[in-house]
Amino acid sequence: VLLFHVPLPVRFKIDGQAVDHTLPITKLAEDYYFPLAKAPQIVRIDPGLTLLAKITFTPPTAQLHAQLADASDALGRQLAVEHLAKRKDKTTVEKLTHVLRNDPFYGVRIAASRALRGIATDATLAVLIDSVDQPNAKVRQQVIGDIATQYKPAALGALKQSLDSEKNPAIRARIISGLTGHDDKQARKLIDAALGSDSFRHQLADAAVSALRKQDRPANIAKIRAALENDGAKFTTRGYAGALGALGHLGRNQKNKAKLREFLAGHVNDPKRRVALGAIGALGQLGDPRAIAVLEKLTGAAEDNPARKAAEQAIEKLRAARKPADDYKNLRKEVTNLKQANSKLTKELGDLKKRFDATLGDKKRSEK
Repeated sequence: VLLFHVPLPVRFKIDGQAVDHTLPITKLAEDYYFPLAKAPQIVRIDPGLTLLAKITFTPPTAQLHAQLADASDALGRQLAVEHLAKRKDKTTVEKLTHVLRNDPFYGVRIAASRALRGIATDATLAVLIDSVDQPNAKVRQQVIGDIATQYKPAALGALKQSLDSEKNPAIRARIISGLTGHDDKQARKLIDAALGSDSFRHQLADAAVSALRKQDRPANIAKIRAALENDGAKFTTRGYAGALGALGHLGRNQKNKAKLREFLAGHVNDPKRRVALGAIGALGQLGDPRAIAVLEKLTGAAEDNPARKAAEQAIEKLRAARKPADDYKNLRKEVTNLKQANSKLTKELGDLKKRFDATLGDKKRSEK
């Protein structure tokens, strides 16, 4: 029974000339043979990505290098980079370095940067640092991001240097995010400066908020709150909501959460839905059980209201985060109250029995 029939294109390249064939796939396993003038330098399976399928094919190293140098096949070069990313030998690093600095297609250069980041040696970091000066902003941002993922002094120095010369706000924001994680006083100052700076769509401040959240320092609560109170109008709706979430995260270990809880609760009815949802989620992260009273009022909204679902999730998170000691304390209190109520009920029943016995005795005497 013929279950399927798939035409699979295959391309052989010999001395720069393409030889195309189509394989009629009709079985689970088949063998095909083609006469060629000589051994091909490149073999490409489905070179135009015409099939909705996952194809596993790893060419020999020599063919990968030839595919990497094929100026007429950008997709083939990108696939070759992805295959080479699994290796760490010196020749591979040299090939990827050449691609990162010279390939005409920015997508291939981005893939080369990712591959070098994945190899993650001092040599590949040095290559990335020396390749920051990219004419294409997308490639430049990728290289900066790949440098920022590495916890090494050389990476921190490269980020600081790039921040001085870079003009693109999106790339500057990526640099600011990358400064966190390094125990460096100057890096912290640069992050604080970004929080109070002006940029397109307030991207630098958003990045600074993200960095301050990752630092997880209690002192950052006041910085972020001041930024919202003084420059709140400059934030995008998404950025403002993210800042509220950062406040909830940073305040989760604070003993006195009253002021922060009140500040966040003041945003749960914000006309901007994303800000309101951000405030509700932040109350859930804050871990203050006193916020449950506020959140429970929001659960009365319509079932399709996103605020209701967010409030229910926040309440669930607050109750799940309650400390066992608090639960034990509450249980003891409930047991004590139950004992007191039981004692009072026993006493009342005793008094009622006495009154009943007295009434019954009077009735018997009157009958006599």
